[in-house]
Amino acid sequence: MRTTFVAAYAAVAALALGQCEAINFRESFEGANVEKEWVKSASDRYAGSEWTFDTSKDTGDVGLQTVKPHKFYGISRKFENPIPVGDGEKPFVAQYEVKFTEGVSCSGAYLKLLEQDDAFTPKDLVESSPYSIMFGPDNCGANNKVHLIFRQENPVTKEYEEKHMTKKVTSVRDRTSHVYTLEVHPDNTFKVKVDGKVEAEGSLTDDEAFSPPFQQPKEIDDPNDEKPDDWVDQAKIPDPEASKPDDWDEDAPKRIADPDAVKPEGWLDDEPDQVPDPAASEPEDWDEEDDGIWEAPLVANPKCTAGPGCGEWNAPMIDNPNYKGKWSAPMIDNPEYKGVWKPRRIENPAYFEEASPVTTIKPIGAVAIEILANDKGLRFDNIIIGNDVKEAADFIDKEFLAKQADEKAKVKEEAAQAAQNSRWEEYKKGSIQGYVMWYAGDYIDYVMELYEASPIAVGLGAAAAGLAVLVALMVMCMSGAPEEYDDDVALHKKDDDAAAGDDDEAEAEAENDAADEDDDEEEDDDDEDDDEDEATGPRRRVNRAN
Repeated sequence: MRTTFVAAYAAVAALALGQCEAINFRESFEGANVEKEWVKSASDRYAGSEWTFDTSKDTGDVGLQTVKPHKFYGISRKFENPIPVGDGEKPFVAQYEVKFTEGVSCSGAYLKLLEQDDAFTPKDLVESSPYSIMFGPDNCGANNKVHLIFRQENPVTKEYEEKHMTKKVTSVRDRTSHVYTLEVHPDNTFKVKVDGKVEAEGSLTDDEAFSPPFQQPKEIDDPNDEKPDDWVDQAKIPDPEASKPDDWDEDAPKRIADPDAVKPEGWLDDEPDQVPDPAASEPEDWDEEDDGIWEAPLVANPKCTAGPGCGEWNAPMIDNPNYKGKWSAPMIDNPEYKGVWKPRRIENPAYFEEASPVTTIKPIGAVAIEILANDKGLRFDNIIIGNDVKEAADFIDKEFLAKQADEKAKVKEEAAQAAQNSRWEEYKKGSIQGYVMWYAGDYIDYVMELYEASPIAVGLGAAAAGLAVLVALMVMCMSGAPEEYDDDVALHKKDDDAAAGDDDEAEAEAENDAADEDDDEEEDDDDEDDDEDEATGPRRRVNRAN
């Protein structure tokens, strides 16, 4: 399917180039020269990092993958022709797949779409290499987000400013493939998609969509203005004429012993809380020379538990009604208050008017992966960068979603198998808990299969029946069921039954020699079934849908 798609893509791309309708770059990492086209940076920053062009054992796809954890990675590929971001006529799209094959803890997985520069060579890639767009997931601890950063040059000051998308789009951290898409249209609208679903959209002209906004303010605070030394910005002050009342006791405690409390009648002041255990006796093997003088362990004094209490009695503590705390003068309006100081406003020397910010983004000359990867196995694949939004969408619909569904099904199958293996290990321990876990887990699997087939009708019915089974198992556990379950009896009961069946067959064989061959075949079949049961444990459901 991949070969067919690539061939079709090549034909469409040739036609598109001929008509000047789209300029597209696509990387599936399957070309003969891919290892020469993608160049690792020679910077010391990336020393020790290692890339591999890995073929997936599940799908057969080739992808670019990190090998070592806790390394900075830098690799890039330069385009033959620059790709415009905003020429006022065509949209722009950047899309690629990411898969965390061994999970992710703290790693970037974004692309840097480098600004067109004829002098750039991939081996010279560094962290500060100028980019036009940075896009993709970045994960570290609880901070999981999809970056979208445009780098815009101010035509007045000739300085660059990074414009960060303000809406947070959460990246996906599981171990299946996910595709991230950025669309930028000539009308300055943009969309960020994950697996083809729009997660963020807006306009580059919206001041709230990016920080700082693309549109410069006409006025700014004067950076040279300073607050006068005599400026008073304290709105309230302590009343200078107030004084502490004569009866104000700052030393009074916050809590005091309740003066109205009375010691309970029968309180045993001289009895200790604990006494030596009268039922304890010195062990027969106790040796005072080696072990010291034996003392009985202490237990709660039965006199204390039977009566109101033992030991020294103290009245309970209560809030002190006379407590006032440290005195402070009440606050009054400050007669010298001038308000909150703000610097004066001046015209913004960097101000410029631009009705279409997208046209200020420089064309793309190369694609780079420049990240810190604390996890190994970060896999990149199927990079599409250009002006053909439909091609990117078609790839998701025609190729990616089916592959992702297969990956999810395999992950689900592996998780179910791991859970079943865990339950079986508990079952083999022979405890009643393991017995319950095995059959309850088996039934839950059954309910989930039925639920997926018919969520409402079959799911509710199966769940109700399952609840009855679980209640019965709980009652069995609570009514004195044995603490251990005889695993051998469960697994080999069929062997005993089969042996009894063999005796009957032998007797029948003596009476009817003509049936000898048929009986031997049945006997062999029984033995095979018994061996299978002994190896795999209690029989599981098969072909539940039937």
